[in-house]
Amino acid sequence: MQGGPPPADVFAAHPLAREADAGAVTSVLAALAGYLVREGRQPPPPGLPTLRDFQKAQGEVALDWLRRRMGSSP
Repeated sequence: MQGGPPPADVFAAHPLAREADAGAVTSVLAALAGYLVREGRQPPPPGLPTLRDFQKAQGEVALDWLRRRMGSSP
């Protein structure tokens, strides 16, 4: 999100990723993306005015990764 490597690359580089069930990874990614997108649409909590923008941006990155995993994006 802030100029780092793609999350798929970071995940793939971890030793546990090699043995992770692909369907389970996709399911967790879908849940995380949904959570971040939903929370990014909520009003900001008191004292944290930038939290929702951060969650929205993270949700977009997670959705992009999810689309790529599911073959819906280049």
